[in-house]
Amino acid sequence: MKDTVQAIGQKTSDAFLYRHIDAGGSLLYVGVTSDTERRLYQHKLYSPWAEDIADIKVECFPTREDALAAERKAIETERPRFNSTYSFPLGDSREGEATGAMTASVFKAIRHKLRLTQAQLSRVLRYETALTVSTYERDKNPRQIPTHVALLMEAYRDGYRPADWPLPGRPTTSIQP
Repeated sequence: MKDTVQAIGQKTSDAFLYRHIDAGGSLLYVGVTSDTERRLYQHKLYSPWAEDIADIKVECFPTREDALAAERKAIETERPRFNSTYSFPLGDSREGEATGAMTASVFKAIRHKLRLTQAQLSRVLRYETALTVSTYERDKNPRQIPTHVALLMEAYRDGYRPADWPLPGRPTTSIQP
């Protein structure tokens, strides 16, 4: 993969459509960026599935709008496993299809049921600040909740707790990213 990353880092455009593929050839994720190396680095930091990336395919587009249109088409037709935008809603029973967006109100209701503050949930989800959780919950123009976060929230709602779950009376700073 290192050779692929070096090759895609040589820019000839400011609009790239990239596909992350696992060792078995399955499509993990499709995205658009102006800096492929920076975006890969971000995925490796924040996307649990990034450790499965074995190959990267990149296409250059003349404009960002062209790349975004191609991204939407690719997500709708190729069904990458970890994209949430342009995918089916959570709870859709179509087996094998990608899942989609959890609403801001459902996300917030689960957080309240768990009795976690935005800061505590941010630490559990390994975010650097509570701002990300806040953007998921805002009433006006909420940020799309990634599928893996929505699935984790449903698992937490249903009783799953990781080893570093904040306990009552336990300082939240004890949760390590």
